[in-house]
Amino acid sequence: MVRSPHLHNEPVITEARVDSGTAERGIRVGGHWISLTHVERVLYKQDGISKQHLIEYYYHAVGLILRYVRNRPLMMERAGWRNGSIEDVFVQQRPSPNFPPWINRVEVAMKGGVIEHVVCNDAATIIYLVNQGMITPHVWTSRIDAPNVPDQVVFDLDPGEGGFDVARTCAVSLKEVLEERGLAAFVMTTGSHGLHVRTPIRREHEFSAVRGFARQLADHVAAANQRSMTTQVRKKKREGRLYIDTLRNSYGQNSVAPYAVRARRRAPVATPLEWEELHNTAVTSDAFNLSNIRRRLTAKPDPWRKFYRHARRLRL
Repeated sequence: MVRSPHLHNEPVITEARVDSGTAERGIRVGGHWISLTHVERVLYKQDGISKQHLIEYYYHAVGLILRYVRNRPLMMERAGWRNGSIEDVFVQQRPSPNFPPWINRVEVAMKGGVIEHVVCNDAATIIYLVNQGMITPHVWTSRIDAPNVPDQVVFDLDPGEGGFDVARTCAVSLKEVLEERGLAAFVMTTGSHGLHVRTPIRREHEFSAVRGFARQLADHVAAANQRSMTTQVRKKKREGRLYIDTLRNSYGQNSVAPYAVRARRRAPVATPLEWEELHNTAVTSDAFNLSNIRRRLTAKPDPWRKFYRHARRLRL
């Protein structure tokens, strides 16, 4: 058994006495006391998964998640106000006015002005956001010190009528063409329908150039598999084929963070894979979820642990 140094294993929710003398449920993380509210609320009503289950998962996996969200503008996918469940999710870019001052923030230039984002650089921030209703963190593919210069290329594979098997084939094809260009390829389930193939790159080019590179490779793979794959943005023109989405490689866009929980039935988790795992037919986009992901994280090291070490120069 491999026990990751990035997993926390102590109890999550404790009680403390506050100045008023009343009991308060919460957790101390990195020197910050975080009051936990409505932990019994069922977020996944068909599965009986509560807010407490979500907090406990993120607490235990926080070291892994921080690898991939640190120093990046973050977008929160949150449980809705109407019934506080995944049936009513919404996205939030800006931090709420009540967020404490120790939560890091960054202003990024957007058309017509600037938008303030949360920057999640520590465990306390993740737990605080989950307690505030965040289910899924999504982050930019660039860092806050150079927001227009990405450090990775993302191919988002959205299966069509051919199902997940076509996504497996497409992922392997992308891996081959990336490696032909001297780039490393990594694969991840999205926890939704398909897969992400990502390659780390040196921070040398702006989004427009990186997006053009990604589209060129996607067009190449789609042209070799015209019956099953396409880069057509309009759904009507896809005709049931898998869509190779390269639009994530745009300024201001974001992608689901590795090890993030999705707001879907059974709480699937976006899970990095070893390439050989794609040959296992039991591995699908939502194969890993809140009920089994902890066993995987305890038994297996992160397949993406050397992701950033493999950053290569992108030759356009």
